[in-house]
Amino acid sequence: MKRSLLLLFMLSGFLFSFGEDFNSDMDLLAKEQIKTRFQFDDLPRRYYANILIRLEGYPSEEDSLIFNELVTKLKSVVDEWTVSLCTTMSSNLVVEINNLERKGEMNKIIGSQFNRGEIFKRTVILNLPKEMQFNERKKVIYYYILRSLVVFKNDENKAAKVPGSIFSESRPEQISFHPVDFKIIKKIYSKEVEDQHNNRNSTILSI
Repeated sequence: MKRSLLLLFMLSGFLFSFGEDFNSDMDLLAKEQIKTRFQFDDLPRRYYANILIRLEGYPSEEDSLIFNELVTKLKSVVDEWTVSLCTTMSSNLVVEINNLERKGEMNKIIGSQFNRGEIFKRTVILNLPKEMQFNERKKVIYYYILRSLVVFKNDENKAAKVPGSIFSESRPEQISFHPVDFKIIKKIYSKEVEDQHNNRNSTILSI
């Protein structure tokens, strides 16, 4: 019995250590990706407000499920502000899904509005065929929504590629839901970045 407990304790310690090492590696990878892909004058460009997502067009039941899952994940990593699905015109992230007026257009992010490095509003166009499988729909939605939460540097293609990452791959079908993706969002939307942004704006306004 004692021997079994000792083995269990040793195994638990190994798994805990492995988990710590993995998280540490992901943190370092996320920091490097942020520095080379998203950092403008020491700060990333992002939303500095509640992210209110409004679905327009004809989202399927599967699309709604995927968005609800994604919003839940984003709520767990975004500090200071909230992320939610809404139906009001005050939304600042509009997602047009299978809008008949956009039929045939490529999936893309358009109509970006910025001020002092802050995203004010964006629109994402998604055309998702009915026959598209659930996992493929999920890849397209995750790819374009997460990328809409950040602003890429013009020379970000010089950054080291992370295979399978939403922020490295050029097409959604290439992603593998890499754990670094939400690490990047968590660090970009951290309280530390929020405070740096507020301090910088306060300095600018006082000049």
